[in-house]
Amino acid sequence: MERPRDVISVVVPTVLRPEVRRAVSSVVAQDCDSVIEILVVVDAMEVPPSFVIETPQRTDRIVRVLATGGPYGAPAARNLGARQSTGDFVAFLDDDDEWLPVHLSEALRVLDADVGLAGTRVYQEVDGSVISQPVPSTVLAPNQKMGDYLFRARKPGFGRASMFTSTLVCKREVLAQVPWLEGLKRHQDWDWLLRVEEAGFKIAQSGAVTAIIHVGTSGSISASAAWTPSLAWIRDQADRLSGQAYVDFLTAQTLRYAIQARSFRGTQVVLREIRRCRQLPRIGPVVIAASGLFPRGRSMSVAKRVANLTRRTNGDR
Repeated sequence: MERPRDVISVVVPTVLRPEVRRAVSSVVAQDCDSVIEILVVVDAMEVPPSFVIETPQRTDRIVRVLATGGPYGAPAARNLGARQSTGDFVAFLDDDDEWLPVHLSEALRVLDADVGLAGTRVYQEVDGSVISQPVPSTVLAPNQKMGDYLFRARKPGFGRASMFTSTLVCKREVLAQVPWLEGLKRHQDWDWLLRVEEAGFKIAQSGAVTAIIHVGTSGSISASAAWTPSLAWIRDQADRLSGQAYVDFLTAQTLRYAIQARSFRGTQVVLREIRRCRQLPRIGPVVIAASGLFPRGRSMSVAKRVANLTRRTNGDR
């Protein structure tokens, strides 16, 4: 008797960026033989009549378009897509990113009996130029705490520790127990990863590169310099993080945002919080914080040149 094929549900929240069609096409092109249900979730009151996703030629690739009734934000869109999905596994893809054809087959390989959530590595693209060095440079180690991996001694540059939303694939029971936190204005992916870990699910990260992340696109949350929601979020995570991870996050993320925003008050508030920890940040987070002194475009340009230099030095082509 032939074994039934897995069904994978892919949730693509969108604010109607034109790149969403590229994202959907990359899902249709996956090389795995599973049935793939693609849920495009428009974060708006309704789906505009002009918004049409082409029907895939393959009968095992199904596209459904939903609306949140909002806008309510990406976490709400992901939760709605997950609730409406029918798959044994649920994957996430942001509307401005894309997958390489091997993504789902590699993620399913990592999702063994003990692993509830899997991620992979990516290439990052800035202004149409792909940084060919795999990101992150070092993946999550077995039994490594997520907070220590992401935040402790965080390194400057594109290679820093990362687990991008657009690489995440999980078993259905993970989302049933740990939905995305709706209404969160910043650090949505990190928040979900920490809560999934806290709930007892094992998280693994493959060293394979299976996606392309497009950096700094229009409307990107990560491109903003809002330090207040970042500070509120990290204070809520204090019990989930080691002391070093906490102070390194404050320095690399929240302090950098305050400096980028040219907020004297914000810089003072964050520095007071760092002093309260009675623990010095590592050098990497200090360098990242200092990068806030430069305009984001210039910082990205410098980081891109450094990444390209590293790629040539390593002999990557």
